[in-house]
Amino acid sequence: MIFEFKHSMKKKNKILITIDGIRKDRVGCYNKNKEYLTPNLTKIANESIVMNDMMACGTSTAMCFSSLFTGQYQKKFNRKRYGDNENPFSKNIFTDLEQQGYKTFICLNRRFNHCFNLINTLGRNTKIWWTGYKSRSKNLGSLRPKEQINYIIDELKTVNSPFFIWVHLWGFSQPQNKFRKISSSDYEARTAELDDAIGIAFEKFKKNSELFFLSDHGYAFFENDKWAYGKDGNNLAESVTTIPAIIYNGKEKGYNNNLVSQIQFRKIIYESKKALEI
Repeated sequence: MIFEFKHSMKKKNKILITIDGIRKDRVGCYNKNKEYLTPNLTKIANESIVMNDMMACGTSTAMCFSSLFTGQYQKKFNRKRYGDNENPFSKNIFTDLEQQGYKTFICLNRRFNHCFNLINTLGRNTKIWWTGYKSRSKNLGSLRPKEQINYIIDELKTVNSPFFIWVHLWGFSQPQNKFRKISSSDYEARTAELDDAIGIAFEKFKKNSELFFLSDHGYAFFENDKWAYGKDGNNLAESVTTIPAIIYNGKEKGYNNNLVSQIQFRKIIYESKKALEI
């Protein structure tokens, strides 16, 4: 896979914000009945390229991200079972952007450490910012989405452009009470809390950055008698395998109605306008 850049062009920062396990039908640009849950993503979508039919590369977080970053399907990783972290691919989004002069960063909550080891993909000089502390409880130890965004805002103040950062926002099983007022569903209140953090990030970085918003995978509410997503790879409900994906570059906007795999994100991040035609 070869990518060409025009070195004379001023490079914008590239910010990848992933939102854990958010269904496509809970985002306003895909479902008008849910605009009240995601006012920020809905607004951003109106100024962006919206992928109408992007498919996840797997049904677990580790599978999705390792494929997304390398541009390779999971079957090529030679992983035999959940827990394997074999990765034969040395090149990925981080290494390629480093070759183009980008500083690369990752910001994750510490409870995500095990999953990150399974993803097993980063650049040669990537700096990792770990936040929070390890905990067996899903509701303890992690920064909330807004806190996570404010953390990277502070850290990036001293970083010279251009940079690429991946930050993964994880929604709490117990959302803050103000978001429960938006919806009595914990899942939907969690979605609203994630959207609130995304709005802060967008307003802060939109002037000099390209921003990419997408889920790792979706979520099942007993479609095909399945719940959640699935480490065994057999939860192939549409609500799990289709994901929201929104690309903002300050110029192009519109909808891409083609069937697009998550592995093609590696191309999109180099030249975001291609998201309209890929």
